[in-house]
Amino acid sequence: MATASVSLDQTLADFMADCYADPLAFVLGAYPWGEPGPLKDHPGPDEWQADLLRTIGKAVRGHKFNGTKPVPPIRAAVSSGHGIGKAQPSDAVIPTPDGDRRFGDLCPGGRVWGRDGTPTRVVAVHEQGVLPTYRVRFDDGSEARVTGDHLWSVRGRQQRRNGLGWATMTTKGILNSGVKRPNGVAQARQWEIPTSAAVDLPPVDLPLDPYALGVWLGDGSRCGARFTSADSEVIGTLRNRGMVVVKNAAKYQWAMAGVAVALRVLGVFLNYSYQKRVPVAYINASAEQRAWLLRGLLDTDGECTPGGSVGFSSTSRPLVADVVRLARSLGGKAQHHPSVHKPKYPDAEGHLLAGRDSFRATVTMPDGFAPFTIERKAARVKPVQDRYRHRWIDSIEPDNETDCRCITVAAADGLYLTNDYIVTHNSVMAAWLVD
Repeated sequence: MATASVSLDQTLADFMADCYADPLAFVLGAYPWGEPGPLKDHPGPDEWQADLLRTIGKAVRGHKFNGTKPVPPIRAAVSSGHGIGKAQPSDAVIPTPDGDRRFGDLCPGGRVWGRDGTPTRVVAVHEQGVLPTYRVRFDDGSEARVTGDHLWSVRGRQQRRNGLGWATMTTKGILNSGVKRPNGVAQARQWEIPTSAAVDLPPVDLPLDPYALGVWLGDGSRCGARFTSADSEVIGTLRNRGMVVVKNAAKYQWAMAGVAVALRVLGVFLNYSYQKRVPVAYINASAEQRAWLLRGLLDTDGECTPGGSVGFSSTSRPLVADVVRLARSLGGKAQHHPSVHKPKYPDAEGHLLAGRDSFRATVTMPDGFAPFTIERKAARVKPVQDRYRHRWIDSIEPDNETDCRCITVAAADGLYLTNDYIVTHNSVMAAWLVD
């Protein structure tokens, strides 16, 4: 296999021009095959990939260009048995800069989130047909369904300890290498995936300040603008953000002027505590707006344990799910607690009565993110080692067969965010051709 290298004094433009009709030369010269790093164990593309690149290059060289006629497209087909089924189910729903979208509805020119938190374009869509899938679960409870040849950017524990970079592996490759490793009498997860930056969009014109909505969702009263708080920092933050807050006669009860109309517009005014959740407009707001919403929720129904971890509890399971989503969308790691708290309350005669089930989530935010404005809570938050901020693959299990497809994105690193803001890889073959 001939290789093409780029000399130090050759410009990028020269290199691209030299490789215009030779995509194999481009792929061989543009990537550090066999060098220390993710491609250390890879001398070059797989043979089927090299053959396809040669075929496409030959077709490009054989084209006769006529300025008066459109150039016909080059068509090439490869059997899925050669390993191009790097795909996800079409019925998966993923967050995008344009709201949640069904994976099967994504089209070239559409947008998804890149790992850096900015929108990246979908360059191509590749239908794969009905394929067997696997369910990849992570240590934070999130999961994604993918095919066996779907690509992941991963790093093993040894690579982390030795300061090596990320490798690209298939789902089956990870499974065959062992999802976990022996650790005494237990098994330890050994594959982590990259974290993502906070996804961001321009600020949205919202009917109610996001921090004020968070406070009301946490400690507000149904059918009113009242909320309960014993923390002066909450009142101070609301007033600093332009809210008019007045004290009610009841102990620790306050009211925010002009909020009732906004709560009606948002469709949450009549909700009981166990029915509360974050309106969609706030889920799709800017990173700063979502951050203030999360602080309002954590200042009220959040806590910081003596161990320094951040938690959120509510009788509303959907609201807990929204907190998890908000944290993940801001580059944090969050998970639902598996246990459900079943509180008991005494009645007037001292008999214990069952209260509503309480659900909980734990949240780990990136360095520099302040989850609380309340000083006593903020003081308890402890720094978290970087490895605990990453998602680690917990299990890979066969799932059902379903209609699948893969996408190619414009992001230079080939990464995009699938459901639950999980960082995953696009189709490498198509990405080379786009490059």
